[in-house]
Amino acid sequence: RVPPGPVARRPFTDSPGFATGGIGRTPRQPPLTHPVSRYVPLLIEGDVEGLLDLFGNSPRVNRPVLGWVDSLGFELFVATSSAGLLARQAQVEHLATTSTPLGAVEECVLSLVRGGYTVRLPVAIAAVLASGALSSIQVYHSMLPLVGVHAIRGPVLSARPALTLPEVVE
Repeated sequence: RVPPGPVARRPFTDSPGFATGGIGRTPRQPPLTHPVSRYVPLLIEGDVEGLLDLFGNSPRVNRPVLGWVDSLGFELFVATSSAGLLARQAQVEHLATTSTPLGAVEECVLSLVRGGYTVRLPVAIAAVLASGALSSIQVYHSMLPLVGVHAIRGPVLSARPALTLPEVVE
């Protein structure tokens, strides 16, 4: 439960109607078999080899604040991400995975302890697949529950000023 005292803005925290299952309890989870579903649990564990296996050894991850992380910075990214998630007692609750042969989307909720409060952070991970392995993923979540303000993500695609759009087909 939320300790007494001054109340700050705490979206997605322990509150009636938005149960977290309590700190220390892990919600019952179905076995996660799709590569995109295994990404967050492996990241929390700091399992670099497991993550590299998901990507066929060529990781490419786009995070809201960091932008693109690839092979060169991947081990450092995993180590620092895992340390931060473990320090916040991160737990992941799988909600759904929607997939096609070419891509998938994982929906989950991360429960993180910040300032004595459990913050529930809805997360979506969009994956591009190639030969059954992750080719790249893009992680989407609001920064508001984490830092109290919205952070605007930079463009995922590079600008192409020379691109000419075709006329409207009627």
